[in-house]
Amino acid sequence: MTQAAAIGVVNHGVGNLGSVMNMLRYINAVPVLVSTPEEVAAQHHLILPGVGSYDAGIAGLRESGMADAVLDHAAAGKPLLGICLGMQMLLEGSSEGELPGLGLIPGHCEAFADHVTNRRIPHMGWRDVHSVENGGFALPDPGRFYFAHSYFAPLDEGGITWARATYGVGFSAVVGRDSVVGMQFHPEKSHRFGMAVLTEFAGWRA
Repeated sequence: MTQAAAIGVVNHGVGNLGSVMNMLRYINAVPVLVSTPEEVAAQHHLILPGVGSYDAGIAGLRESGMADAVLDHAAAGKPLLGICLGMQMLLEGSSEGELPGLGLIPGHCEAFADHVTNRRIPHMGWRDVHSVENGGFALPDPGRFYFAHSYFAPLDEGGITWARATYGVGFSAVVGRDSVVGMQFHPEKSHRFGMAVLTEFAGWRA
């Protein structure tokens, strides 16, 4: 019998930890809640979740000392998945806040309010997601995933955009570079499509 994959889930004070960990259990992975740099260093697969404001997420990660540990994890080529706000924190920054992001993936998040009219903000609900040719992570294509966000990463289909979606404007639903991947949607809330994505991540060797 194949041993279940252990996946660290970063507890930095801003995240939907219970739902993420429950979905990991559902796919027969072993979620490990990590709250210190030493615990981050012990993981091979790591998930950076997040809901709420950009600056609060970045500040919590830095104040805990785990920001540098996450950077070291990525530098070692170990798989790292950012979810929703966690995805945005992988980038260089966001117009939502003042603090710099982790800078593992180039780019800055922008506000839907600056690009979209006659649509509700935040963008909440189910949306089709389509992979792009340069994507480094296997996704259901098309897949349908659940979103809840007011800021987005613009499209960069020759580089960081691994999958795209549209809500008044095209945006990056998945971004990535090397062993680091970020998903703007919530796989833990996306039923069978989310299960497929997290199962793929559990076995991912970037």
